[in-house]
Amino acid sequence: PVTEEITGQDLVEWQLRVASGEKLPLKQEELRINGWAMEARLYAENPETGFLPSTGELAWFIQADRHDYEVYPVRRDSAVEPGSEVTPYYDPMLAKFIAHGATRAEAIARLRNACAACEAAPVKTNAGFLVRCLSHPRFAAGDVDTGLIAADLDRLVQRPPADEAIASLAAKKFAMDAAMGRFTRRASLSREATRSPWAQLEGFRLNARRNALVHMIHEGKSYAALPERDWDSITSVDGVVYVFREGDAYEFHLDTGERADGEAAANDGAILSPMPGKIVSVAAKAGARLKKGDPILVLEAMKMEHTLTAPFDGKLAELNAKPGAQVSEGVLLAKLEAAT
Repeated sequence: PVTEEITGQDLVEWQLRVASGEKLPLKQEELRINGWAMEARLYAENPETGFLPSTGELAWFIQADRHDYEVYPVRRDSAVEPGSEVTPYYDPMLAKFIAHGATRAEAIARLRNACAACEAAPVKTNAGFLVRCLSHPRFAAGDVDTGLIAADLDRLVQRPPADEAIASLAAKKFAMDAAMGRFTRRASLSREATRSPWAQLEGFRLNARRNALVHMIHEGKSYAALPERDWDSITSVDGVVYVFREGDAYEFHLDTGERADGEAAANDGAILSPMPGKIVSVAAKAGARLKKGDPILVLEAMKMEHTLTAPFDGKLAELNAKPGAQVSEGVLLAKLEAAT
């Protein structure tokens, strides 16, 4: 795709012609290079968990071509759409974005904007990671080598924390869904619907200020926010609200005050299966003393092997994994007790 963008030639057509016995349409000296082009690959994966693949239904999926082409002038090659299923049996690539510009800086800017416009839920993607890579000063300067990502890994994979504006957007979606009775699958109101006076009554108080504080949970942390009127880059799926910013997705749940039995707290030592897959090997035994980073087991999914390690020093109190076993996402495979 990059070669096609800078030469204006259709290489697939060339391949078909040659396969049919024809000669190459042009000689090397007849080709002309025009500007710069670069490609980014959108993957169903979670950079924050070591780029582990993310599976499930793409209930919400928006790509750059949905927006104004004048703002996002990129080529998009993709074979998935909203409702497509991302399975653990194939490569998790969702799309390729190819940007062309008169200069390297222009190509970078267009590609960055295209990645920033991506929205996917509940499947996780690397769109935010791509945005941060394309914004990195070394990449912008062309000072690129294979060690760039590893040298600044934390900065590139970690999303900015959810701020007040993001929480307010999530609160707005919860309030609107409640007002319209839309806690349903793929709930999403149009801009026209949000202008309805009946959709503007959430938190109404007679002779008093509007009060519609929404209590939510995001990644185990409690948030309370007033609904924000802006409606861009937000959706809900099965009662869960997703706010999108710069390619990143922020997931919010209503805080009802209830907690599921056995709900794990952060750093409690529970080792859960991050995706459906097959256990290839088990490196530790129940009762073993482990150091942080020691391997516990290897899980195979999407043609890749992923080693699950001890999150801290401690004793392997529980082990529910056997080589060859198939496991689903979220299953408790092991539990580590912190060393005293």
